[in-house]
Amino acid sequence: MEKTQCWARKMHSLVAEARSHNLVLRNTTFALRRRRSCCAFQRETDAKTGALTAKKGRFSTIRRCFALLLGGSWFCAGGTATAQYCSSAAGNWVDNYGLTWFLSQGSGGYITGSVYLGQGCPYPFWGVGGSVSDTTGDLSLMASNPNWGDYCATYFTYTGYLSTGGCNYAAGDWYNDYGYVGGFVMTKTCEIPSSETTSSSAGSWAGGHYVFQAQMSSTSSGNLSGRNVIESDYQTGEDGCWFEGSARPKFDHVSGGGAVYLGSSNTFNDTIGWGDVSIIYYREHGKAGCHATFYQQDKIACGAEGLETYQAVKNNVLVAEIGEIHVANTRDGVLKSINYSP
Repeated sequence: MEKTQCWARKMHSLVAEARSHNLVLRNTTFALRRRRSCCAFQRETDAKTGALTAKKGRFSTIRRCFALLLGGSWFCAGGTATAQYCSSAAGNWVDNYGLTWFLSQGSGGYITGSVYLGQGCPYPFWGVGGSVSDTTGDLSLMASNPNWGDYCATYFTYTGYLSTGGCNYAAGDWYNDYGYVGGFVMTKTCEIPSSETTSSSAGSWAGGHYVFQAQMSSTSSGNLSGRNVIESDYQTGEDGCWFEGSARPKFDHVSGGGAVYLGSSNTFNDTIGWGDVSIIYYREHGKAGCHATFYQQDKIACGAEGLETYQAVKNNVLVAEIGEIHVANTRDGVLKSINYSP
């Protein structure tokens, strides 16, 4: 019974908290205080249910938090599959308390800016400092009251995780100098890159495949690393090497598969070309000089990882050719050719 009553008070406090902004106001009837009481078990309970208390740096717990709040590979044989954490928290964010954050970011992941509290404190704009780590995804923000000594808190902090996927969702815990605590979620508008280019110099051969390097351009000249990118067909391709009765499957679609992560400088790898078995087979069957064409659409993620939606960025024409003694692969007009015998 005691735990049931405590849980009811806790849920009531979360509602009151959102309405009264007890992260900055002292005179809150239902405050989540850091003291031993029948509610001392609340943080353990929250960790089990995924409710707004995702532990710092713990991706699985943060993902459950996003799922509750929101309702809920390889390109042509290759891509950058190693996880790259979000590198930038710059932008205008809104949190679940209705606060608006205006954040800029400099070198080393250091964040400066301000937060607009709205009504409730004498000074509605507070200064903000903090940081984000591109090696862990950890996010830390501190908002400071410019009018120390009034009836509002002196400061409050947000400590949590910036989710990969769209890099426009963050969640974690807050704390203020009165000892009150709670959970936060903040979001910003998802940025869609203005363009994508294929490098003519960066890249390398891997057997008969060529690993192209592509780069997406940020509309805000910001850092998009950590964003997820996928590919699909915008129309069916053509396989000029395949013939009726061929032992090799028709090669007229991009491989798709799982998402790749944009790396530093907003780049990712795209591997294009025929496998050794197909190269040998088609040469032996008199098809040297043939090629396959694919129609690739690259898309970028918006939202928290695991709950992403994808927006189109660029359509590319890809070509993979088998010659008598060479192979040639083309991505968006960038041609690479090499003499190759498996």
